[in-house]
Amino acid sequence: MIMMNHLLTGAVIALTIKQPELMIPLAYASHFVLDSVPHYGEGKDGQEYIKTPVSWTIITIDALVSGTFLFWLVDTHHYMLLLGAVLAYMPDATWIYRFMHYRVTKRHTSRNRMSRFHERLQREYTWAYGLEFTYLIVVLSVLIGKLQHI
Repeated sequence: MIMMNHLLTGAVIALTIKQPELMIPLAYASHFVLDSVPHYGEGKDGQEYIKTPVSWTIITIDALVSGTFLFWLVDTHHYMLLLGAVLAYMPDATWIYRFMHYRVTKRHTSRNRMSRFHERLQREYTWAYGLEFTYLIVVLSVLIGKLQHI
């Protein structure tokens, strides 16, 4: 799942669930729920994924839009939404580490139990970009609607 979909989901959870003791684990767990739904991807270890021009374009746009969204949350002092968004994306930080480690050493890192669990959940398909984009529009609409009522 693209970063922006995870971030938006976490922000919506933070807007909906006002108790931090519930919001925090739900935002984090949402990551695994989203990754278990068919979504765009070309390889579980990330090595094949980043080789195509389409993938580089998607990754670049996603990173720029996601960074802008995070900056906006900070700038507008929506700190609970920021927390929800970051928690919802956090499990993918291990993919970034593993990708960078592989680029430097040309060796794969060992996978712990959580990484193996996360890997088994992935439902990546090259055809699923339409599902991701549809989800992006829906969750963005929900977020905008909820923000208009605070």
